[in-house]
Amino acid sequence: MRFEVLNARELDSGLVAVWQDLRARWPEAYGSPFFHPRFAAQVGAVRGDVRVVLGRVEGQVVLIWPVQGRGGVVRAVGAPLNDRHGPIVWREAFAGVPLARVAAQALAKLGEASTSLSGVPESLGLPGEAPQPAWRVMLEADPTAYWQARQAAGPADFKDMRRRARLAERTYGAVELVSAPLSAAGILGQVLALKTEQFRRTRRHDVLAPVWVRELLDRLAADAGLASAGGFGGSALALRAGDTWAAVEFNLRDGAEVHSWLAAYAPAFRNIAPGMMLLEQAIDHYARSGVAALDLGVGSDQYKTLYANASTDIVEATCVASGLRGALYALGSRAWAALEGLSAPASLAALTQRTRRRFNQLAALEPTVLGRLSGVATALTKGLRRS
Repeated sequence: MRFEVLNARELDSGLVAVWQDLRARWPEAYGSPFFHPRFAAQVGAVRGDVRVVLGRVEGQVVLIWPVQGRGGVVRAVGAPLNDRHGPIVWREAFAGVPLARVAAQALAKLGEASTSLSGVPESLGLPGEAPQPAWRVMLEADPTAYWQARQAAGPADFKDMRRRARLAERTYGAVELVSAPLSAAGILGQVLALKTEQFRRTRRHDVLAPVWVRELLDRLAADAGLASAGGFGGSALALRAGDTWAAVEFNLRDGAEVHSWLAAYAPAFRNIAPGMMLLEQAIDHYARSGVAALDLGVGSDQYKTLYANASTDIVEATCVASGLRGALYALGSRAWAALEGLSAPASLAALTQRTRRRFNQLAALEPTVLGRLSGVATALTKGLRRS
């Protein structure tokens, strides 16, 4: 296989068509909006370090892999906000060929040592941690049968939600869904305001603060009209209780697939479970809008198992480049893993684990060294205040 590397800004209509064709050949693996070429292009428009690896066999493109970052380790395009990632391949061309080996060769072509991938479909066969279920709501145009099945599975939970709905109407008046594409920018603004306050309150790093993240979200919100018509773009919904937005969410849509992405609710409305109330109305809205699958993501949150009627397995995968650079990186990773595995003192092992996770997040989020140093300083300050 021969590889070439492009900047994401060099994608043309021909490559986009090939990209979409590869996705269509394996929809179970690549149905997520995060695999859409426009998502990579939009991230590339606001960051200068997004590259696309092409793999060709006899001139035919059989692999497309968008990545982000430089300096030895590359990450999912849009990381740490990308919930699904992995090389996009022509399945038949890789029969009997380990994808991990091909990924290692692609990393070597990039001149990088490793990549850590979040949300990789297990079906791709990349080595990773134990699979986790990503919870999904599978829909039909008429969601009646869906609701009957979910209420039968959790009668007490849905009885409680009906009680909360009555309480909301008595307390706040009309409770309604706002979903017009023209409202997308305003709803996104509410999501950002509520999430910023949440990060401040919990003393966590604000992953939505960097300029490139805000610009990316604005671009996706501008595509809300395309998404509502069944194309790719941001999909913004809000639950209005009386005159106030009680809960808001900003999702990604690509045709019949929606990924539940950024959600927040006003703490003052906690007693009516506004997030779950919004999800219920969103399910009805998306069913009427031609959506067949709503991806709720991974996690053990009660609402996911309550509303999901299907799941698909994903893994957290790490690939190391072939050659000397990859070997040196692997050696360093094993040394760090050994440090994390120290049994005494346990506090040191926990500290090294937190440090690794925080640095990985900052390295993905902040494109510059200065930004990463600032993020580390902020994290240390918050940690001292927490202690």
